Amino acid sequence: MPHLLIDAGPGSGKTTTLLNAHNYLLSNNLPVRKQTDEQYTILETIKSTMPPVRASEVVFACMTNAGKDNITTHLNSDTRAFTYNGLGASLLYRRHSRYYKLDYKRGERLLEAVLGRSLQDMVWSERKTYYSALKYIKCLKEELLQPTIENIIFIQQKYGIESSPPENMEELGRVMQKMMVLDGTVEWIDQVWLALNSITSPVYKIGYVDEAQDLSSLKLLLMIKCCANLIFCGDPWQSINGFAGADYNSFNKLKKLAYQQLSLKTCFRCPPNHIEGFNRIRPARIMPFKTENVPDLTINIKDLGAYIKKNLSNPKEHMLISRLNSILLRVGIQLTRQGVACHIVSGTKENSLEEILTNYIKQTFAKTLSSLCSIADADKQNAARLGFQAGQFVADRSDCILELAKEPNIKTIPQLIAYLQSLTQESTASVPLLTIHKSKGLEANFVYILYPPIKLKPENQDQIEQEINLEFVSESRSKHQKVYVTP
Repeated sequence: MPHLLIDAGPGSGKTTTLLNAHNYLLSNNLPVRKQTDEQYTILETIKSTMPPVRASEVVFACMTNAGKDNITTHLNSDTRAFTYNGLGASLLYRRHSRYYKLDYKRGERLLEAVLGRSLQDMVWSERKTYYSALKYIKCLKEELLQPTIENIIFIQQKYGIESSPPENMEELGRVMQKMMVLDGTVEWIDQVWLALNSITSPVYKIGYVDEAQDLSSLKLLLMIKCCANLIFCGDPWQSINGFAGADYNSFNKLKKLAYQQLSLKTCFRCPPNHIEGFNRIRPARIMPFKTENVPDLTINIKDLGAYIKKNLSNPKEHMLISRLNSILLRVGIQLTRQGVACHIVSGTKENSLEEILTNYIKQTFAKTLSSLCSIADADKQNAARLGFQAGQFVADRSDCILELAKEPNIKTIPQLIAYLQSLTQESTASVPLLTIHKSKGLEANFVYILYPPIKLKPENQDQIEQEINLEFVSESRSKHQKVYVTP
């Protein structure tokens, strides 16, 4: 199993290089377009290392639907590209010959069956503990761990879950056992978690793994089990998803797993002065392809709408990014008042801002806007007592609720939800606002970094490294100009 690892930089043509390597393997023809020395070396190494394959024996694994859709448009029809969840679902179907419908409430139902009680009948503090128990279970699956005290402490510190788990570890174990029984439905993570047991031998000869720095233990094992040979491609300095399950040490593990490591460090995206800047943030050794510098700009939020309008030939050439969702909401509301159509990018349903806030509202069982704001304000005050990950998540979520509730026309919870939905509704004429986490892999001519610097207080070295990587990612999105927006 001669696995390969490509250490790539931002804007270096990772996806194009992988697609060219795949086509070279199938056709034995080098791409017509001239390659850099790095790309040529990668293509020739893959050609000489990997076994002969048919198109149907290869799979591309992607972190996001957008990445999967982009790759699919360039693939031979016999080669499949999946998100990890899609790949897991396909493997379940292959083994059991039936489709398992997604059911986001399955965990709640199974938890209530174990407890013999309804979550709705509990007081808010107890209900919040059991909702957190479901989060612990999800994270245990991502880490391939069992519910023990030691593992729970690790999960709480890494993922920042705001409530302690139930004291009875046996309850968590019983819920996880019930989740392993295939009953026709699965939760989001179970598409991958349950798929592991369905793989008895490799299904594909070769698997291409993009964004390999963000692999979790679960996703890495899925690829190892279902592919005989793997080509990993990623950037260790763009590892920012530890809070969502990515293994902090993923890239170092891949170095030990790989037969050979290759480099892809020429950046086609950014002006040279931008590259010089983010090479100072991280010793990334990125080399510029472009030769002309583009000066950065700093403007006040009150002038942002006018500046965007002046340069608005194509809304998709603008991208506004921030560390926090609450700042996206604040800026989105102000841009709307300044006559600029905009939308907050949702990402997947599971981690979209709309889903996070509406789930929170439902779980509080608040009946009035004032009671919802009281709960959110109390949670914000308590956030300071929580660990770094949980504290910043809870504070940001509360700030989002309180920010929306400030609008003079919002008097009820349904009005707040409707206004939130309007701010996340994409149109062809609207400019996108998104968190730095969601901006990874994207680029635009004009990238607006909102309200820097946002000073958070990470508690350990892993969290510190992730925050530095977030700055690296935000500084490497622009094809032309970076604009720093101040409040």
